Amino acid sequence: MPYYNRRESSAAEPRDEREPEGVPLIILNMAKIRESVDIEAPAERVWAVVQEDAVHAPSWSTNLAKVEKLDDGPPKVGTRYRYHLDLPGGIKETLDVEQKTFRKPKQCSGTFIRGPLKGT
Repeated sequence: MPYYNRRESSAAEPRDEREPEGVPLIILNMAKIRESVDIEAPAERVWAVVQEDAVHAPSWSTNLAKVEKLDDGPPKVGTRYRYHLDLPGGIKETLDVEQKTFRKPKQCSGTFIRGPLKGT
């Protein structure tokens, strides 16, 4: 569990009550970011753009600054991607995702393997 980090202070400096020492930091509400797009095109064409050409996703996806494909060859189970995000509030984050499901042209999914998020 994360804890507040209190900086060193002198005895003359008053303690900031907003930074209680040794108290667990509990996040009660976490913002969710979700993006959805309706595309009138055959599944094979959508798959080719969204899944097989993922490095160009920043041209059509909000908050995505850059995508890097970390493995050579065509996408498949085990392929890894690095996503560079520019989130609201000036927050920048990097996530690595490993492809876990790859059923062309209908379904793909991945698992976070590096970065602040856990899960799929």
